[in-house]
Amino acid sequence: MADELKYIEAKFEMLHNEILAGNNLINQKLDSLNEKVSKQNSRVGKLEDYKAHIDSDILPNRVTKEMLTACTGALDEKIECIDKKFEDVGFYLRHPKLFLAGIVFLVIITLATFLNDNPLKVFQKEPAETTQVLEK
Repeated sequence: MADELKYIEAKFEMLHNEILAGNNLINQKLDSLNEKVSKQNSRVGKLEDYKAHIDSDILPNRVTKEMLTACTGALDEKIECIDKKFEDVGFYLRHPKLFLAGIVFLVIITLATFLNDNPLKVFQKEPAETTQVLEK
């Protein structure tokens, strides 16, 4: 019976050691999970701080759809006004040869007028010398 008692004590000792080893493994895993949860909580805390910053500082100052619609209407009117002002420029851009022909025509007219007025007296004919016969 003493042998059986020692045998049972040895079995209980082994079982006790296995339970302690299992508890140590469970404690290690719980510690690693605790570290991961702590990291996640700090990340969540940072995100919550960022969300509070967005809610308090950025959202009240951001542009809303109503603001954009109001600005868009004013911008459309200004764009139409500018389009009307530049219709002539658009014509000249679409028809550059016609624009160039108009400039050449204006230059020719200007030169003709300049030459007709003869400001430099280059083309002026001197009157022929006439003899005057005095009748007595």
